[in-house]
This record gives sequence, C-alpha cells and structure tokens, in this order.
Amino acid sequence: MKRLLVMTGFILLLISSAVGQISHGGVPYSFSQSSRTDIENITMPNVDVETLIAEDEQRPKGRLRFGFEMALNVNMTNSGTWTNLENGGVLWQLQITSADAQSINLTYDNFFMPEGGEFFVYSEDESIVFGAYTHENTNEFQTFATQPVAGDVTILEYYHPNGNDNDVSISIDGVIHGYRSLPGLRPNEDIRTAGACNNNVACPEGDPWANEIRSVARTLTQGWLCSGALVNNTSEDESQYFLTAYHCVEDLNTAYSVFLWNYQASSCTGTWGPTNQTVQGAVLRASSQDIYSSPDFALLEINTTIPDSYNPYYSGWSRSTDYPQAPVGIHHPDGDIKKISFDDDAPFGFNYHKWNLDWDDGVTEPGSSGSPLYDEDHYLVGDLSTGSSSCSNQGGDDQYGKFWRSWDYGGSANMRLRDWLDPENLDPEFWEGFDPFVEPEPDPYVLGDVNNDELINVQDIILVVGIILGTVDPDLTMELAADANEDGIINVLDVITVIGIIMDGNLVRGNSISSARLEVSGSNVEIQSIGDVAGIQLTVSGDFTIEETSLPIGWQIHYNNHTILVFALDGAKFDNGLLFNYEGNLKIESAIIGDWFARGNSAEILDITPTGFALHQAYPNPFNPETHISFELPFASEVTMTVYNIIGEEIASLVDGRMNEGVHSVSWNANEFPSGLYIVRMDAGNQVLSQKIVLMK
Repeated sequence: MKRLLVMTGFILLLISSAVGQISHGGVPYSFSQSSRTDIENITMPNVDVETLIAEDEQRPKGRLRFGFEMALNVNMTNSGTWTNLENGGVLWQLQITSADAQSINLTYDNFFMPEGGEFFVYSEDESIVFGAYTHENTNEFQTFATQPVAGDVTILEYYHPNGNDNDVSISIDGVIHGYRSLPGLRPNEDIRTAGACNNNVACPEGDPWANEIRSVARTLTQGWLCSGALVNNTSEDESQYFLTAYHCVEDLNTAYSVFLWNYQASSCTGTWGPTNQTVQGAVLRASSQDIYSSPDFALLEINTTIPDSYNPYYSGWSRSTDYPQAPVGIHHPDGDIKKISFDDDAPFGFNYHKWNLDWDDGVTEPGSSGSPLYDEDHYLVGDLSTGSSSCSNQGGDDQYGKFWRSWDYGGSANMRLRDWLDPENLDPEFWEGFDPFVEPEPDPYVLGDVNNDELINVQDIILVVGIILGTVDPDLTMELAADANEDGIINVLDVITVIGIIMDGNLVRGNSISSARLEVSGSNVEIQSIGDVAGIQLTVSGDFTIEETSLPIGWQIHYNNHTILVFALDGAKFDNGLLFNYEGNLKIESAIIGDWFARGNSAEILDITPTGFALHQAYPNPFNPETHISFELPFASEVTMTVYNIIGEEIASLVDGRMNEGVHSVSWNANEFPSGLYIVRMDAGNQVLSQKIVLMK
C-alpha cells in the first residue's frame, strides 16, 4: 500500500490525558516557559440552548446536532497576542470563550504551517491538548478543523523557534458551541447516550462482521454527527471513498469533516472507546442532491491519508435489485460507540429508492444516519436515510437508500456512484471488499504460464524479462507464475526454467557451472566459466549504452540502467569470451551466471584497466582437463604463450601473434597429457612472464 504524509489525527497524552487528530507530539511552549497571561480573549455571543433543544425535538430522525455554529472572522493579523521571545522565537496566543459550552471546536478557512512552526489547541486547565500541528498538516485546500475541546474556554497557541511570523496563516471562520456533551469528549469519561437495546460491535454476534466493522466511522461536521463507511472500487487502489447520506452533508462544508475510526468498546459490555483515530477533510464527489425522493446518498473522498494503524477495510457492495434476506446495520447511534443491528427478515417495499425494514435485535438512532446496510453475503446494499426505530419503538421502520439506485441515479458523475466506484468500466453486479493488510488469494496458475493463456511460450519469457526489468507491473498471480523455479525471486534463472519447459525433451543441458568470472577491461565485458552458461543477470549502475555484442546465434540481450539480462532462447551454450562492449560508464555490482539446470552461481568480477603486462593465475588450478589463463597488454604487442613440461619441452602453443591492448583470455585443454606440473610462459613486448600449473587427473 502506497502512503502520503499523514495530515491529521492521533491521541496525544499530555499532562493528564488528551485526545487529538494526527499530531506530532510535543508540549506547548507556554507550558514549560514563563509567558504572558494577558492574552486576548474573544467572547462569543450567548447561545439559546433551550431553543436549540426544542428544535432538535421537532427534527425528524437523521443527522444529530450537538453544537451550534457561529461565524467568526479571526486571524493572526486582526486578533491574538504576539510575543517576541528571548530565544529569538515568536509566540502567538488567543483565547476563545463561549459561556456554558460543553465543548468548543473550530473550523479554519485558511490554515498554513511553515516548517518549524507548531500549533496547539488546548483546554483552559491544560488537561486536554491537540497538537502539535505542523507543516505536514497543511493540505492542498489549506482548510482545517479541530476536534471539540471540553469546556467553555479554548486556547490557541502558535510557536516558531526562529521568529517566523510571516509565512504562517491561521484564519478561523467558525466556532461550534457544543450544547450537548458528546460521548468520549473527556478521556475515559463514561457517558452513554445510545439506547441500552443496542449491541456493541465487540459482542459475539459482531464477530462475523469484523471486516465491515473496520469500514465504519463516525463523522463530525460543523456541529453535526453522522455515520458512514469506506467502500472499495474496481481498481482496488485504496481511493478513500466514503459512503454516507446526502442529508448528512447538506448545506455543510465537507472540508471541515472529521472522521473518527474505531470508536468502539473492547468488550460486549463496555461503554467507552478511544477517540484518538481521526482524519480530517473530504471532497464531495457525488450525491443525490435530494433527501426524500431519491436514494439520499453522498460519496465523499477523504483527502487525508488514513494511517495504517487505523486498520481500515474497504467494504464490498452489490448492485443487485434482490431484497437482502438478513440485513445488518453498523453505526454510531446518538454519536456513541459503534453498534451493530440485525434484522431476521427481508426488508419490505417502501418506494423505488429505499429499502424499508424493522429490526429484530438493536435499532438505529439520530447519528446513525448515513451508516451502511449489508446483506447476508456481506455486501453493502444501502445507506441509512431516516426512520422511526428506537429502543422504545423497536418495531419502528427505518429507510435505507438503495445502493443499486445510487449507482446510476443521476445523469452525470456528480449524481451517481458508478463513475467513482467502477473506474475500470467493468460494470460488475457486485464487488468484493478489500483488505489492504491481507495479501489477496492468487487466481489458479501454472508455473511459467505468466499470461495465463494455458500456453507456455515466448510470450511468457517476454513477460518474465519485463518483470525483471520493471517494464511489466505484475499482479500476484503473474508473480507466482513467473517465479518458475519457486525460489521466491524472479530473475534470469526463471527465464532459463521457462525456456527449459518450452524445449522440454529437446534441451541438452550440458555441464553444470562450477565457477565463473567476469572481466571488465576498458569497454569490453568478457566471461570465463567452468561449465555451460545458459543465462546471465548483471546488477549494474552508471550511464552506458551497449554498442556491440559477441553473442552466439539464438542469444539475446536486454537491459536498463540497473540490470543486464543475457540468455539463449534455443538452448545454445555460450563459449568463453567477449559478451559485449559498451560506451559510457558501467559498473557491475554483482552477477548471477546460470546453467541449463537453472542453477545459479555468483561470478567473480574483475574490473581491469591494464597499466602493464600481466599474466593472471590460471583457473582452476589444479585443473582437469581444462584451465583458463587471462593476461593484460597495456598496448598492442606481439605475444607468444607456450606451455612446457617439467623437463623444458614445448608441448603446446596457446598464443602466437599480434594482439590489441586490453585483457585477453585463452584456454588449454590438457586431456591428452599426463598429470603433472607444467610451466606457462608468456613473451609480450620486452616482458617474459611465467607461472606453474598442475594437471591432476
């Protein structure tokens, strides 16, 4: 899974205990240093809580209002207190008071943090601290929102150690006065708001739904609470699409949405859950743009990367028009910890756009809106729009927008799901869920049949080469088929194995390789081996171009700036000598030399630039019956190389003639000679060099 810098959410335990969005730790500067106490305070207008509660009581079941939003136009230029510190840093502080508030949370229409800057939001008693927020919390939209801080006073603090007060921008456009006390507002506080008939997701009946439970999150947007779920798409690329109800976002700015993951008890009877796992901000991609005469859906794309530590799951879905037989709902009733509800019967007709059902175990409540409905096969089939169920009215009906209607609801991408959830244009009736932390099961495969066409031929070799060189991006099934020798690595040995499968009984495997050496001299690359070479893979670096090869008929060479592959398609063997010459800079880091048994050997690498005449030690030595002898010429010279026996008789001439500068190699097969000690003498230029070799039969 590929992850961007995380922008918002972890719990930060400071002083006594605190919760917050992904933040980067630390303690506000003022906590440990003496600072001004006369910071500016902004007092918000009084809030008529009785009227708000009366309005809520008349409101139909849906999204849950917990706070009243008041507009504000405050920034670092027109408000707050700046202090120039003795250490050369700067400090900006601002206090916001909203009398009798249960909590205060803020929205920011401009939020930009320079590198080195730290921003905190905390309670008056300093027991709850969010932050530090840094430059990594600045998103492309430069909007932001912070979670509710318990109490009726919130303090903001920005610190930069280098006195940077020019690039930073903090502009607050909204203050949400929390007039209801939210569950989880204070660490470990046991506040239960959901009805007692609801089931914790940690109860045994929730166990079969563990994956889907990981999909569901609580949303908080400008004083309103809802639920929703991550959904998979046909690319399975971890696009963070989140399905909820349109009425959950109607007239709200989703850039200010805060998504709370894993807010659930750890036991069946638990009443508290952690509130540390949040991300912030989303873009509205598609919606029904209507609540009543539509499926009432909204698809958001969360624009902050969900951390792996949250363990998210992307729900599968079904476009089937069939009625689900045993629906299941997962949600946050009344904004409380996550619950699960069960209906033992199929839903009944309500209208063309919505499923209608009544629960047999558990219910939904305000704040459950937008939550997913799953069928008996664990496919998402709807999102909660409205209803009348409650613990005192368990038989009350709930209505869920039909997923299959939302799929093609409108005539454009902003009014239907298909454009976002089916980017591959596969038009499936259903799509499985996606777990980014579980390796998918491969499709059935045959070793060597990389393209899964039930044939093993040159097309499969091309794909293996492409995987090695990085020009082919394989799925899991291709990778497993390409690893033809099943050693867990895809390299030249797999190319050799596939060629062997293709040639079947027509391959003459020859001799296995016991040793190999690569010699680089000037712009030439040569190979010497004991045994028959079937393929070579070089790990290289540098900027180079292969100019000319000396490969036998049937051999091929493929390369990029990191890897060079050399192999035969027809089973031909490679005689010792020049592989290729090149132009530019080339460094060979390592080499694998494979034989026709698909066994690999690491090769010795000699990078030789001749500065004088040299005769290298023959290898192998002792030998039977063949050995190889390399030598260096600093310039073109007349060269003779002769083999003598122990009594000084010349028995073989290996070289006799003019040769160019560079590194050269010759072989001597002593099959017709007896075991014993022999002398190799080289005359080149004005130099005479010799060495002893031992034939041991």
